Amino acid sequence: MTDIFRQNLIDFKKWDETKGKFRKFHFANPHIYQTFSIYSWDAAKAGHKVFSHWLIMNRIRWDSLIQTDGEKYKIPNEYIAFYARMFMIRHPQLGAFFKIKRMKGEPYDVWLRSKNETTEFDNRASA
Repeated sequence: MTDIFRQNLIDFKKWDETKGKFRKFHFANPHIYQTFSIYSWDAAKAGHKVFSHWLIMNRIRWDSLIQTDGEKYKIPNEYIAFYARMFMIRHPQLGAFFKIKRMKGEPYDVWLRSKNETTEFDNRASA
């Protein structure tokens, strides 16, 4: 096995493991995506064609620390890209609203779908 192939396999396994952890986190905390979606739509309605998913997530963190008496959200940074991808797949009408880079180990076709490059898949995913 070549070193490049081995490294790609290691990277894919790590990406797949992180994706699995994100899914568990998301299903245990659906309110985070709901808030992410609301704030993203706020930015789109304000006229932004492209926006920062990091800014959205940090607003959620800020609100939970400053403006609420409830739970403080501990959202791992490695999950922010998954929230951005989920939002763009569910809302293809906004196009590539977030500028995203391919995550290390992420399959190329998955990355393209999340960038709204293959709109046929996106329309089925958001239905």
